[in-house]
Formats: sequence, structure tokens, C-alpha cells
Amino acid sequence: MASLKRIPLEISSTEDIRRCCMKLRLRNILREDGKAVVVAADHGLMIGPFVKGVVGFRGTLERVLKGEPDAVLLSPGMVKKYGYLFTRRTGIIMRLDWTNIFRSAEYVPLTPRTPVHIKLGSVLDAMKMGVDGVLVYFFLGYSDDVYESRDYKLVHEVARECEEYGMPFIVEPLPRGPRVTGANFPDLVALGVRMAVEAGADLLKVPYTQDIETFQGVVDAAEGVPILILGGARGVTDMEPLDMLHEAMQIGVNGVVYGRNVIESPDPTKTLRMIHGIVHEGLTPKEALDKYGEEK
Repeated sequence: MASLKRIPLEISSTEDIRRCCMKLRLRNILREDGKAVVVAADHGLMIGPFVKGVVGFRGTLERVLKGEPDAVLLSPGMVKKYGYLFTRRTGIIMRLDWTNIFRSAEYVPLTPRTPVHIKLGSVLDAMKMGVDGVLVYFFLGYSDDVYESRDYKLVHEVARECEEYGMPFIVEPLPRGPRVTGANFPDLVALGVRMAVEAGADLLKVPYTQDIETFQGVVDAAEGVPILILGGARGVTDMEPLDMLHEAMQIGVNGVVYGRNVIESPDPTKTLRMIHGIVHEGLTPKEALDKYGEEK
């Protein structure tokens, strides 16, 4: 845990205490270089036991933690059940919402009739569980604008709770729905990012737009709020996600949130060490592979 001596604060009010708590918790996610490697391990919450690694989750989590990610994203139930496995070396981010949007015939034999997105619990609940940050989605692209306004209201409510309790607030703006196209996707990402920042996000989990030119607009829209890109779907080769990450790091991205690329890896520890090399050491994918990927 970061030492108070490293945070020059004059604590003379409740607001100062909240600000101090915020910085301490955020330092368990973003390291001293302002960057982070996060593993998303909350798949079971959205699509049940149909993703590799969800069943027998303790073993999955132990393999991930051996790779020493900076933080892991978990559902409330998995924080409660397996939070004791964590040391202060790895922070805990708790998902504070649920949606049925990701259900599809590929995974779940119950596709949604209506998009639903709800808040799970409160920031006070999260604080009592000792987590270092909370995260919610913000979806854009619904066929009905009422759903987007409902989601943005949820974002604002959680933002205010996080301010009250000194809890880092992470927003994941995600274009998804019938009005999202390949042409408007980059602009929708930038729009979602800016709306999240205006609502009070402390950190952003953002899909990469697949090229530096369009993603520069996303970075600019964030107004200095740190951005972690989504690792994306599993690539044809193990190097594809690493190439994407390295490209994004060149324009000021603060790190990455990997899910299935780590969870489903035959060797999560090795994969995480390569990712760490790119994010924290500035290595190219080839250099990271040479240093951490080959058997010694």
C-alpha cells in the first residue's frame, strides 16, 4: 500500500480525507508511472459459466495473480468469495452493474428481448469490501434514446457516491446497438469518453478504434483522464493483441484491460509478463516476447 508520506496532503477537512482516500486507492490500480495492467475476470456475471475459466474460478484467479497484474476486475460475489487471495501488490476493481446485452446464442441459451442495464449495490458496499475502485458501463447506440439517458443517470449516481466516499470511479463507454456502424464507431467512443469525463470519471476503460489517427481524438476527448484500452477479442495469433497495445501506448494511453486473452491463455503468467513489459517497460512486442515469452 502506498505510504501517506508519499502523498503531500494537508488534511484539515472531510474533503481532504476523501481526496487522500481517493489517491491511496487509485495508487493500487495505477502504478507510480501512471500506468496499469488490469485483468477483467467478471465474465461469469454477464454470461454465466460458458466462458473458459469461469468454472473452477479460484484456480483461474490464482494463475492470474501469479502474473502480478496491477489490478483485477471482479464481480461483487467473487470479491466476497476470493478477495482474501489478493496481496497489496494487486488492486481490486469491483463491477457495480449488470447487463443482459452480451447474451448471445454463442454463449447463453436465453437471448435478451429487451436491453437491461442495472446498478448492483452501492459504493458504500464496495468500500466495506475493501476494493480499490468501482466500474460501470455506459452504453451508446441503443435504438431508443431513453435507454442511453437511463445509463447516463446511473453513471452520474455512481460518480456522486464515489466522490462522497473517496472511491476511484472507472467508466467503460461502449458503443453497442443497432445505431453503431463501423463509420461512426470512433466518434461514438469519443462521445462516450467525454460524457464519462463530464460526469466525473477518474479512469476510463475504452475500446480501441483500431488506428492511431481516430484514437487520438478519443485521447483528446478524455481531457487528461487516464485511459486503459480494452484488450479486445482473442487474436488469430498471440502477438495481435500485443501489437495493438504497443500501437496505442505510443499516443499516451495509460495501459490495458485484458480479459479472455489472459483468462484463456495456456500460460497467464507468461502472457501478463509480456504485457507488463510493453506497458511499464516500454518494450516492443518482439522485445517483450524475447524477454518474457520464450522458455528459458
